[in-house]
Amino acid sequence: MNITKEDAKWLLNDYNAIRGYGRVNNYIDMHLRAMSMIRGQQVGRPSCSCEFGAIARIANSLYEQHLSEIEQAYGD
Repeated sequence: MNITKEDAKWLLNDYNAIRGYGRVNNYIDMHLRAMSMIRGQQVGRPSCSCEFGAIARIANSLYEQHLSEIEQAYGD
């Protein structure tokens, strides 16, 4: 994973504040942005809103798996 300090700041402050919310439809773009940053490649919007919950869970899981790297990028 190779994220910038600005990306790490956004993930730790903005994304972390909403990642546990149940209103996935309101925050799907933030989940997609987080996934794109962590994976290092653009993640497209699902064609069906029925997939939004799964996307949110994946983004949250990726965040938790890479939290130490995100914090390190912010601290550099």
